[in-house]
Amino acid sequence: MSFRLTKERNGSPVPSRELAYVLHKNKNTVENLERLEQLLVQDPTFNHEKMNYLTRGEQYKRAMQMSAKVEIIARRNRLGDEDTEQLRLIFQGITSCSASTTLHTLMFIKNLGLLFTDEQQKKW
Repeated sequence: MSFRLTKERNGSPVPSRELAYVLHKNKNTVENLERLEQLLVQDPTFNHEKMNYLTRGEQYKRAMQMSAKVEIIARRNRLGDEDTEQLRLIFQGITSCSASTTLHTLMFIKNLGLLFTDEQQKKW
């Protein structure tokens, strides 16, 4: 975090933590977002500092690796659908990489799910 931003936050009469609680509607939501963010930050796969120096093909390959890792982390931690979606959004926010699988995840899987009966969805 930049020095100027820290200085501004310290000078504010409203604590930034309390403001986060208001913006996200409650304390639990903020803590959940921080927990999900830590899952990504602690993994070296999401170090994206050199992305701008890679060729377009290498950037795509790297973004696919990171997208796959997000899904692996979600399954490994047994995250629900809502938390998995939040994890994807956090990934895009911290890396500035849009997931190469976003269209697939947002449209194809959900629309495909509408074609199945409840019994079939449980099985698959």
